[in-house]
Amino acid sequence: IESVLKQEYDNVEIVIGDDLSQDSTRNILLEFEKKYPEKIKVILNKVNLGVTKNADVVLKECIGKYLFLLAGDDLMLPGKIKKQVRFMEQNSQCSLCYHSLDVFDSDTDKTLFYSYAKKAGTIKDVIKYGPFFGSCSVVLRTQDIPNQGYDTRVPIASDWLICIDTLAN
Repeated sequence: IESVLKQEYDNVEIVIGDDLSQDSTRNILLEFEKKYPEKIKVILNKVNLGVTKNADVVLKECIGKYLFLLAGDDLMLPGKIKKQVRFMEQNSQCSLCYHSLDVFDSDTDKTLFYSYAKKAGTIKDVIKYGPFFGSCSVVLRTQDIPNQGYDTRVPIASDWLICIDTLAN
């Protein structure tokens, strides 16, 4: 959350779905929402929905032009949103944009490896060979996301599928 708040791009809405956490996550999220009510919206599920259904609930609450995918263990490096929004604005035919990732140990801050994003591929390439991007590197043009949002029949890897659905839309 803090890495998003520190971005050099002010027009940000952070929508977070807490999927009935059993630790202090809810309280932490509510404190962030209280501190940044103009930027953060917290959705507290009454029952555990699972990853995909929780992501779908969050998606339906998002109102922005672009959707950045981010999980609880992800960070955004400075300038990420600004750079990707600029690219999307300059490439109006582009539905999805992504970048390479620095995968690191959060305890030591040591890079474990770099996940190099391959250059653009086709939907067929993504389906046949798997994703060539990490979901936390992705930004989607909201208008290109299919109306049904996440396919809630798919309990895992739904971020991969929504990217394919968006590219196919």
